[in-house]
Amino acid sequence: ENAAKEKRIHAAFGVLREKLHASKPDVILIFGDDQLEQCDFRNFPAMQLFTGESYSGYKVSRMIGLPVGTKREERPRTPENWVTLKNHQPFAQSLMKELVSDGFDLAFSDGLTDEEEGMGHAFMRPLHYLDPEYTVPMVPFMVNCYFGPQPTGKRCYQLGRAVRAAIERMPLDLN
Repeated sequence: ENAAKEKRIHAAFGVLREKLHASKPDVILIFGDDQLEQCDFRNFPAMQLFTGESYSGYKVSRMIGLPVGTKREERPRTPENWVTLKNHQPFAQSLMKELVSDGFDLAFSDGLTDEEEGMGHAFMRPLHYLDPEYTVPMVPFMVNCYFGPQPTGKRCYQLGRAVRAAIERMPLDLN
């Protein structure tokens, strides 16, 4: 049953990949969570936008093996497993300014707190399946989905509407 489900998921990623490449985007904005990869309890913001020039991370996951809770092996940091990506810094910085002007008090980061861990799998894994050549810059937008207090569903909905409005107002000529 799990193998069949995985096959359906990969087929769906194939459809998304085709649609993404047909649209020829200049940038991809991915919303995801951070599971103690870059944020920790010294600073765990509700929402954080990555505004730096580039970042690195594991293409799929740092650890090999399932189920969770069993002894798992760590992937080596090789070109097959590890990649450095270009962020679209002008887009990220413009989005940050627009959202703050709309009343969203966002945290931002222009570098990784833990470069050995790399950007979290909530961002790296979807991009691995959607753009396996890593040709389109991807901007990570972290939303705390793990540790209370988290943003409410209502606040996330408001954020989504504000992101759309901010993108529509931007002076950047982007697809």
